[in-house]
Amino acid sequence: MLEGLYYLAVVLLLFSKGIGLYDGTVAFKLFLLPALVLLCGKIFLTKYNKKEILVIGAFLGVGALSYLLTGEKGLLLYILLLVGMKGVPVKRVFQTSLLVWSISFFGITLSSLLHLYDTPFKVHDKLGMGHIFRWGLGYVHPNILHVSFFVLIILLGYLIKERFDFKVCLFLFAANCYVFLYSVSYAGFGMVSIYLMMQLYFKYRGKVGIPEKIFAYAVFPMAAALSLIGPLVLEGKAYEIINKLLNNRLILAENFLKPENLTPFGFRVADLVTANLTMDNAYVFAFITYGYVVFAGIFIGYELLMHQLLKRNMGAEAILTIAILGYGLVEPFLFNTSLKNVSVFLLGAALFGELELKAEENWLLTKCLGPVADRIRQGISGKKGRMLVCGILAGLIVAAAYGMASKVPQAYMVQRADCEVEGKDFKTFTEEYVQNHPEIRVLDYVDEDTFMEVFSGNIVKLEQIRGMLSAFLLGAAGLTVLLCGYYSIRKNRG
Repeated sequence: MLEGLYYLAVVLLLFSKGIGLYDGTVAFKLFLLPALVLLCGKIFLTKYNKKEILVIGAFLGVGALSYLLTGEKGLLLYILLLVGMKGVPVKRVFQTSLLVWSISFFGITLSSLLHLYDTPFKVHDKLGMGHIFRWGLGYVHPNILHVSFFVLIILLGYLIKERFDFKVCLFLFAANCYVFLYSVSYAGFGMVSIYLMMQLYFKYRGKVGIPEKIFAYAVFPMAAALSLIGPLVLEGKAYEIINKLLNNRLILAENFLKPENLTPFGFRVADLVTANLTMDNAYVFAFITYGYVVFAGIFIGYELLMHQLLKRNMGAEAILTIAILGYGLVEPFLFNTSLKNVSVFLLGAALFGELELKAEENWLLTKCLGPVADRIRQGISGKKGRMLVCGILAGLIVAAAYGMASKVPQAYMVQRADCEVEGKDFKTFTEEYVQNHPEIRVLDYVDEDTFMEVFSGNIVKLEQIRGMLSAFLLGAAGLTVLLCGYYSIRKNRG
């Protein structure tokens, strides 16, 4: 009963974020409010000992104080998720999270692929190709697309840790390349790749040795030092190299790391942040927004969690935590209301000494999904080669049909606000001009007073490549799913 309250809250929060809702919108509040009621109900009804009550009271007090001082809900939400983990098995909450995140992620990305030009995008100078589209596939920014994919991968990687091998790693890396083709997020591609390499390394290493322990304990302090001290002490070539590797995060951090912004419990930083001056670093965000006292508490919490994981040889859990902490160098999602930091479930379990708490039988998996998966495995047994060939052929046919049916423009016209363009040559186009140039595909045209930019060349070629590849994958995957269903039904009837 009490577990169910927690799972429902997790479902509401993760689904809202999985479909791209963000803080401040009415739609997100419709998910947030019932989730808060469920979390508070779970915490109120759970039995805690006196020591736990004192700790929980202190945590909630800090969270409430932080919200009053900063106006940020992130810390308070994570504290509620953390203290609500009492009596909730980690594996079960990760299973729930993966199911919800998969449905929301694939739902929004697939629907966006079918209506690509209605989804959020940016036009940036990337990959040495000049200006090209970066697509969010339903998410407000391409970087968020790759962060969301990263969350999907680490949830999946944790739950299949016993079956994770080179073939699985290769398949997930190929998926990472496909997402990168749309997001063009270097940080996202790099962090997913590093996570897969760490997971593969631990699979064949089999244990957590002294070198791994030293590295694991050092991740948070190294990331924090690089984020908070690096911008102030690094100079010359070292500064340039690290700043480039972190995609200008050192330059951005310098604007916030000033004496007047350092407080024990944070303050409202909304006035400091602009469209061009952002806290795209989780450590800078937490240190400035929540204050150095709270930041010290977060640091201690993660070091204690790492100690508990390493002591139990829980390598998969440690890798997941390390990957999330590493991503915090270039994205702020660790401690804000994006709610993508799933390591909070491990922190909560460690707080109550329940990292190895065993879950009871999962009805959804054992009674529903499990039998379906078994029937599919039995149905396709001995037919995988045939299905592979059929899938490839179907993909090629769909890709060819797409190539013949699609009208390839000579150029794209987009709003200047969606572009990374230097210079002051502002251009506007009349509606008559747009109508008289059908060879230009126009996105988001408003009126002749809106500044627009026109791009041609590689941007057109890359869109054709993306379209052909996506058509191939959709065709191959679609027929494969149909064949799985057909063979499993035929096997069951036979």
